[in-house]
Amino acid sequence: MITERGVSFPAATKVRYLPIFHLVADVLVWALAVVMATWLRYEFTLEFVSRRDLLVLAGVIAVVHTVFGWSIGVYRRRWRYGSFDEAIAVAAAFGATGLVGTGYVFTAGGAIPRSVPVIGTALAGLLAVAGRSVCRLWNSRLDRPTEATPVDIVGAGEVANQTIRSLLANRNSSYLPACNGR
Repeated sequence: MITERGVSFPAATKVRYLPIFHLVADVLVWALAVVMATWLRYEFTLEFVSRRDLLVLAGVIAVVHTVFGWSIGVYRRRWRYGSFDEAIAVAAAFGATGLVGTGYVFTAGGAIPRSVPVIGTALAGLLAVAGRSVCRLWNSRLDRPTEATPVDIVGAGEVANQTIRSLLANRNSSYLPACNGR
């Protein structure tokens, strides 16, 4: 479907293929992190790097990460995207992949320094969790009601917090929490 903003996909298509988009994004993050780690390791140059070894390492990490991410449940919609629980699972998948990548570099005997997978794991994990958090924050802002009656919620404690979250998560809500007076 073509709209005034460009090409748009139906919502069902977006939801159906969302785990694949997340996997592709994570593999690209890994590739970027491995290149950045190598660049940092060689003091901001890629002149002395075997591009073939770097490509092989990125391929190994992509396959291993896909297996770990799937088996842990990151790409099977086990958790809400960008939630704390998913961040823990993503960190576990990236950490396990980093360990295997480090083991590969130790045993492969190529020209890639042994510190590259360690640095790459830290960079990739940070970029993946930060990207998920930004996406979740962006989506939560889009889901807020735009035209609603402001309402003050007073004296409800924890119930007030749950009510506010519920009202802010429903785009069709007729009320918009203005403040929480305790």
